[in-house]
This record gives sequence, C-alpha cells and structure tokens, in this order.
Amino acid sequence: MIGTFLRKYNTSLYVYYDSQETYGQLKSTHIKPIIPPARGSPSAADEAISSRQKTVNYIDKKGKYAWQPKNEYGRRAKVENKMYRYKEIIGRKLNARLWNNQDADLHLGCFILNTFTKTWYT
Repeated sequence: MIGTFLRKYNTSLYVYYDSQETYGQLKSTHIKPIIPPARGSPSAADEAISSRQKTVNYIDKKGKYAWQPKNEYGRRAKVENKMYRYKEIIGRKLNARLWNNQDADLHLGCFILNTFTKTWYT
C-alpha cells in the first residue's frame, strides 16, 4: 500500500495518516515519514520513543512552524505549483509527435520556466 508509494524518498502525507501503523509500514520500506501529528497528540518522555512520538515532542517544544521547514513539509506543494506554472505558461499538450522531439520540447519548456523563475526571484 503505502510502501510502494515513494521508495527511498521522504514522503509527505496528510494528518489522517498519523498512526503507528503508517509509521511502521514506512519504516519497514526505509522511507522517512513526514506526517504532521493530529491536533492534541500528547507528548511523552524521551526514553525509547517512536519516530512519531519524536515528531509530537518536537512540535510541542518548538512549534509546528519550526517543524515544517526542518522536514521540508512544503516540498510537495512546491512541486505541484511548479507543474501548474509549466502547464499555464508552456501549455498542457506537447507540440511534437515524435518521442525525441517531445523530449526536446519538455527540456525547452523546463529551461524557459527555470529562466522565468530565476528572473522573478533574484
């Protein structure tokens, strides 16, 4: 189920996946879970605790807004936003018919989008 979702990458999931079972499945497939705990999750002592409990303790001590950049929680939103920009600026369809030409079409579109992004943010 979740184990095949993103192998060998950190994965960012929504709060309704916050359970020991989900953390266990991700750990067994060597994926670092990035799941915000549900509101009101209780803190625990620091000895022999799970990675979920470490997350809860960290958020209780430093806050949710300190936890998010530490774990790159907004990475998924950034990727979705980049795809939206590509589709709006370059277009939703490829113009070329042949595979090699489609590849060149995608590379050119990414180059243009990266050039725009550098210009806007510098």
